[in-house]
Formats: sequence, structure tokens, C-alpha cells
Amino acid sequence: MPVTTAAEISRYRETKIESFGRKIDIPRASIHRFTNIFIEESRPFIPQESLPIYHGVPLWFTIPVLALSFGGAASLVGAIVCLIADAPMIIIYCQNEWVNRTSLPIIKRQPVKDDLQTLNALYEVTVSELEMIALSSYDKGIGFIRTSYGKVKFQVFHPAALELMDKAKSTSRILLGLFLFVAVYNIFFIVLYSLINKE
Repeated sequence: MPVTTAAEISRYRETKIESFGRKIDIPRASIHRFTNIFIEESRPFIPQESLPIYHGVPLWFTIPVLALSFGGAASLVGAIVCLIADAPMIIIYCQNEWVNRTSLPIIKRQPVKDDLQTLNALYEVTVSELEMIALSSYDKGIGFIRTSYGKVKFQVFHPAALELMDKAKSTSRILLGLFLFVAVYNIFFIVLYSLINKE
């Protein structure tokens, strides 16, 4: 006499999306500071990359230093002092160029959402799946349960955040170019005054 077996498979899947992390409100932050926040918040999602951040001085300090650096034309001592003052700024903006070339291209690969209420948001997706197989033979039930569970965290940017990152990149490149120009300018006057003093 053949044995009849009935099998019933039940599956249940739940997906939950929640935001996490604290919202940071910096009303008068510089574009470099905002970009640093985006880079720092990206680190947990891209652990295989070092993601350096911008360093330096505020723009309200950088601009007067740049303006005073043109004073090297006044004298040999002035040109030397200006060149020495420009050297740390060149180092800082060279480091920032490294951020432009390494960190920004990586973090800008993260998702972009137009209707985001903030510049960026951190989301956590939880997926739970339950599978139960019930076998019955001659009214004897056998149950087997298999479960799977997973969490994924990711960051989403508003398009305005990408614009801020682009502005940070272009601003740091412009300042690097200006400080390099002023350094060459002061070197020119150092050489010129040295030649004049020899005569």
C-alpha cells in the first residue's frame, strides 16, 4: 500500500528600514567642516578605506594670510618672512588635495536621494526571514524551521551635500594654487633683492 505524504511550506519575510545616528546641526560651518562630517560618517560603511579628512585653518584666517603674503615685494626680509609663513599653508592645502583625490570619489559613490529632508541620512535595513516545512504522514506531524536574519547599514546623500563636497574640493584647489603662486612670487623677490644687495 503506497504511503501518501503531504508537505506544506510556509515562508514569512519582514523588512524594516530605520534611520539611526544623531543629526548634527551646524548653522555656520564651513564647507570643509561639513565635508569632514560626511567623510567621518562614511567610515563605518567603507572600512577598507582610510578616508582622510580636510585639515587647515578657517577661511577668515587664510584670506588675510594670503593678502599679507604679497608684502614680500617690500623688502628682502619681508619676502623671506612671507615665504616662511606660506610654507605651512602649502603643506595644509597639499594634504587637502590628497583628500580631494582619495576620500571624495569614494564617499560620493553612496546613494543620492532628491527628497531627503537633511543633507545626509543614515539608514539601517533589517531583513528577517522564517521558513517552516510541515510534513504529515498518517497524521504524524514533523516540523522544521529555518531562519535567516541580516542587517545592512548605509548612508544616503541629498544632492546639496554633493554640491558642498564639490565646493570644498574647488576651494581647497584654488587656495593651493594661490599659495603656490605667492610662494613663487616671494622667491622671485628674494632672488631679486639678493642680486641687488650683491651689487
